[in-house]
Amino acid sequence: MKRFLLAVSILLVSCSQVKLSSNTAGGDPLDAVNTGKDMVLIGKSTIKEGTLEFLAKINPRVGAQLKNPIAKKKLVENLVEQELLYQEAVKRGLDRDNEALTKAALYKKIIISQALVDAEVKKKAKTYYDDKKASEFTTLEAAQITIDWLMPEPTSDNKDQTAANREPSADEKQKTLEKAKQIKARLASGEDFAKVAEEMSDDKATKKKGGNMGDINIEDKRLARRGMEQVGPVAFKMKKDEVSDPIEVKKGYVIIKVLSDQKEIPFEDAEKGIEMQLTKQVKDELVAELTKNNTIVYADTTLKDAPKTEEAVPAPEGVPPAAEAPVAPGAETAPAAPAPAPEAGTTTPPTNPQPAQTQPAVPAEPAAPAPTPAPAPAPTEGAH
Repeated sequence: MKRFLLAVSILLVSCSQVKLSSNTAGGDPLDAVNTGKDMVLIGKSTIKEGTLEFLAKINPRVGAQLKNPIAKKKLVENLVEQELLYQEAVKRGLDRDNEALTKAALYKKIIISQALVDAEVKKKAKTYYDDKKASEFTTLEAAQITIDWLMPEPTSDNKDQTAANREPSADEKQKTLEKAKQIKARLASGEDFAKVAEEMSDDKATKKKGGNMGDINIEDKRLARRGMEQVGPVAFKMKKDEVSDPIEVKKGYVIIKVLSDQKEIPFEDAEKGIEMQLTKQVKDELVAELTKNNTIVYADTTLKDAPKTEEAVPAPEGVPPAAEAPVAPGAETAPAAPAPAPEAGTTTPPTNPQPAQTQPAVPAEPAAPAPTPAPAPAPTEGAH
């Protein structure tokens, strides 16, 4: 479900005289970010390039939108809608409405609370990077030829005799290995790896790309999910253009070719993904510590004795969601954490992402609470 912090969105994109805080030094903090080239004039207000850059800073999905002209236009249109509605609300005096001001105060509390989590995450991001530099943030590009276990085709009489339902026999393993060795012999004789992959590989997602599975790291979790955790350690002992012997994996054998030298992902490129990956864990640890160090008394015994549940409970109408990063109007919630490399065995994402799905600039009410977004699943794994 897409979630929006309505009041925050209004405050971020409006170029009005409303202040986030009465004691903010230097005037309206929105003016401080709403700088640079004019994007849109709306009456006496202007949305400038700096506002888009600020939204991209607090929500990486917006950064992706800005690289796509169609998505960028849609984002700006949403900001215009937000500003038009805001200006009309001010004309009607709703900026002085007690209920609206109370909601705004609640959102301000949420954003400041989230700032604490963000600060703690930033402290730990570099340590995480340094600890995982060799295993997660050093990559190489590789290609594969997969040979599935040579087992009987499923029929109505032997539905349970497939690789998905049983382990291959010793004879089936031997026959599969012999086939893999024949393929390796062709490669050793000088045949082109990509052409052999297109002809012989059983991996449907990569065979049409000459077996190219993109960048991998030595402990690649995506490969591990496919039962191919043996590939990384072998690949990282090889040199560029070297071809491996058949490697036994869960579904058969795989032959890999290293297509590039090892390369280190800079911290600056990995930082956002690390922060998104750590956010939930850091928040949980912080809340546990604060809970331990503070006295919390439930005067209402029904709250104290209520059973704990992991399921999200809808909040009363008008109550803001749990603390989370601000979301720009029309943008989805936090995107998937950028992985160190594209999904092994899948198509590499396009340089210009497709426009994100958008929503009306202002939802009727904030969505129900949800946990702080955890890293989203990696791209869909290739068929194998």
